[in-house]
Amino acid sequence: MEKNDYTPLPQHDQAPVEVPRQRRATWKLAIPVGILFLLLTHLTTSTMTGKGLFGCAGKAEHGAHMKGHGHAVAHHASLLKEASCPAQPKPISVGADWDIINDESYADKAAGRLSRAVQINTVSFDDMPSDPKDPRFDGHTKFAKFLEDEFPTVYSGLKHEIVNEHAHLFTWEGSSDRKPIYLMAHEDTVPVNKDTEDQWTFGPWSGEITKDHSKDTPGTWVWGRGASDCKNSLMGILGSIEKLLEEDFKPERTILIGYGYDEEIGGGRGALPIAELIEERYGKDGVEFIIDEGFSGISDAYGARVAALGMAEKGSMTVKLTVNTPGGHSSMPPPHTGTIVNHRIAFTSSVHETKKHYKDVVVPVAKKLGFSISYFGEEPEERKAQHLTISVVGHEHIDGLEPAPITPADSSAFGFIGGTIKTVFGKHTVIAPTGMFANTDTARTWNLTRNIYRFSPSDLNESGGIHTVDERISLHGHLTTTQFYYKLIRNTEGWEA
Repeated sequence: MEKNDYTPLPQHDQAPVEVPRQRRATWKLAIPVGILFLLLTHLTTSTMTGKGLFGCAGKAEHGAHMKGHGHAVAHHASLLKEASCPAQPKPISVGADWDIINDESYADKAAGRLSRAVQINTVSFDDMPSDPKDPRFDGHTKFAKFLEDEFPTVYSGLKHEIVNEHAHLFTWEGSSDRKPIYLMAHEDTVPVNKDTEDQWTFGPWSGEITKDHSKDTPGTWVWGRGASDCKNSLMGILGSIEKLLEEDFKPERTILIGYGYDEEIGGGRGALPIAELIEERYGKDGVEFIIDEGFSGISDAYGARVAALGMAEKGSMTVKLTVNTPGGHSSMPPPHTGTIVNHRIAFTSSVHETKKHYKDVVVPVAKKLGFSISYFGEEPEERKAQHLTISVVGHEHIDGLEPAPITPADSSAFGFIGGTIKTVFGKHTVIAPTGMFANTDTARTWNLTRNIYRFSPSDLNESGGIHTVDERISLHGHLTTTQFYYKLIRNTEGWEA
């Protein structure tokens, strides 16, 4: 998941977090944003059954789903008004099961593999070169060799393609002409701040394996950068494919597995060319569904076991305001400083709406003060000494990234994935739609399908430290991730979407 900095809210049994003075303005904005997100989460996660887990009721109506890039504003009101209750799917189990939790020999192998994967540095920095052949990407060459050595059965049993030097696409050809499913992950990680290296319990690239290290990490855990985000999913997917090949499984529906190497900085070098290749082969909307990583997973809420499927994803846009005024003496600086705030989380907004907001709020003030204005590429007839420039900055999404189209909850794919989750994590698990407040590689795949799910198939309390110190995942969590993908592929047999 792409990098996001935040101040954690205090837990109910903790003293309030002391917010530094210079961040209090941002903190005040964060509270209503948080409330908005909770309201949206309540709206989406409370849409379960007729009466609903959270008292939800309403007529099923899905005409408000967003379409295309300019979808958000037009459907905002109807989306909220027509919030509905997706029916809970029944557990689905086709073919053999894999009792992976009690498979001790595989558990030891899986722990060692994930540990070795973490030990290979595949960091993405914000200033990575556009040329994938640049030596700064050499870690991915090493990682590719590692995967081929670890999973020879997968590399020999599936069609494997290298895309744009370091991205990978596997195709497991099915016997039918049904649309393929696409399983995604990424091999890159966020950096480790050198100032925090001594705060790690174990070295960030150690891949340390512990057993009953502390009360918070009972059982076996794997530690290090990327253990959870996202080498857990990547190794789990490949591990499930390996097991199925060993069982001589032959899919009816084509299975695609793709992973990029720059998700943490936008996915333009990895996920994008893979998606373009898939679209070229299967056409627009040619994929049945996509599963990629997500903040959402398995957790306990309101007395129930909940599997949250990320079915919406916010957009993003970085706006830069540059004010040019006649110079003055440094001994008399203006009584203000620059500030950075997170604007909001709005799954139903748009880049156009956000730009208009800046125009409506900032431009009148600037004109009143006698400034000329450059507004998102529109230049004034006359540029004055006092000039304001409003522009979008960024390397990957130069015009801003729209919110993702909302995944429908009335599709066959929702029931299929939910039914698989219930088989792996328990038949009473509630399948709930939710939204992603970070961006993933799925932003590059909108042309492939309406059915995009962001989901980490493990208990959320079995991982920690994502994008911060002491990143780690329990072996149990990694094994359930592998088990989920194994059962998901098994369940495609005979499934007509």
